Amino acid sequence: MTLNIRVQDLAPCQKRIFIEIPAAEVLQQRQNIVEEYRQIAKIPGFRKGHAPVHIIEKRFAEAIEEETRTTLVRKAVTQALKQQHIHPVITPRVEDIQYIPGISMALTFTVEVAPTFSLPDYTHIPLPVADTTVTADEIEQFLQELRIRFATYSDAPAETPATPLHTAVIDFRAEIQGTPLEQVAPNARSLAAATDFWLPLDHSHTFLPGFAEKLLGHKPGDHLQIPVSFPDDFPHSELRGTTATYHTTLKALKNRILPELDDAFARQNGAESLQQLRDAIAQHLRSEKQRNLERQRRNTIAQYLLTHCHFDLPDTLVAAYTKQIIQNIVADNARRGVTQEQIAKHKDAIIDNATTTARDRLRLEFLLIKIAEKENISVSPTELQQHVAALAQLSQQPFPKLLKTLTHNGGIDRLETELLIEKTYHFLIQANLPQPYPSNN
Repeated sequence: MTLNIRVQDLAPCQKRIFIEIPAAEVLQQRQNIVEEYRQIAKIPGFRKGHAPVHIIEKRFAEAIEEETRTTLVRKAVTQALKQQHIHPVITPRVEDIQYIPGISMALTFTVEVAPTFSLPDYTHIPLPVADTTVTADEIEQFLQELRIRFATYSDAPAETPATPLHTAVIDFRAEIQGTPLEQVAPNARSLAAATDFWLPLDHSHTFLPGFAEKLLGHKPGDHLQIPVSFPDDFPHSELRGTTATYHTTLKALKNRILPELDDAFARQNGAESLQQLRDAIAQHLRSEKQRNLERQRRNTIAQYLLTHCHFDLPDTLVAAYTKQIIQNIVADNARRGVTQEQIAKHKDAIIDNATTTARDRLRLEFLLIKIAEKENISVSPTELQQHVAALAQLSQQPFPKLLKTLTHNGGIDRLETELLIEKTYHFLIQANLPQPYPSNN
């Protein structure tokens, strides 16, 4: 097909393409469609494929013109993108079609493309190097925490003052300058109020800054007003730098009785002996350290790339990513009991944070994919199938069914991208460590 094509740059990642299709091409495509209808149409008095063209055109006029128009658009868009070496990141959007049946056709469509940028040096990223060995003290600390999980409790005498050895049973409700804490920070409902809340009073439990210490020396039945000042780095941003008053009732004190550290305790935890339990704990802690180190290294790589490379992004993709993040935030809040009214109060902040997160994720994805292209990193069909098979086993679905679903809804492409990003992160870690990246096995 011969096309007259003109490309207009609308934005760094957006182009508008104008196409004119010569009359001869329009006429030829229409004639092809008419002939297709002629070959399959059942017209009384004529054998299939032998009805006069003018009868076919009259009987199927609307369908012929619609199919001709649709076919020309599809072919023209595909050919124009190929000729201009344009690779869209989303489906092109047709804006205008001017079609005179059998005579002429012109159309305009917009397309968003991947950003153009130069990669920073990604082979000299200073990655954290940490010792992932496990000490005997760490194993013993884990064992003590495990004993606490299996502890039993008895009531302390009524007049006993609270000590660090006790576990307190309390009711509390919090307010900030007379406003219930849950209204100030809807996402911190667990810190706003509770009934029959069990709180160990030793230093191993950090419920709120300085809270447990304020209960020491008090007896069951005491009512207290405990001030809690939230630090500037507190996880819930709405509470940072504020002071809440906790209206607290100490209802009871419990003595904690820990199980003996012996083989019987080990068997309760799936091991045949105490030594085998210690060995299993050591392996667990070692794996956890390795996972944490992996996360730290990935975060370091991500921050390095984002800091050293800036470029524009396709607006439609940013909007789609932002929408998905907002949906996840709203769903997560709903699961935690936050009302729609409370969410609406923070609508602007949610949108701003989601947009920033979407831009960072999308920019990082483009960076990692471009590094993969440069380093010839790819995902083989076998690797992709193995990953789908693992997902099928995890979700207890038949492999063929899951593969068909993912292929149909485009999820297979997303999975391939995620695997490609995983392999690229692994490459970057290997490339930036002073020694070969240790295996997790």
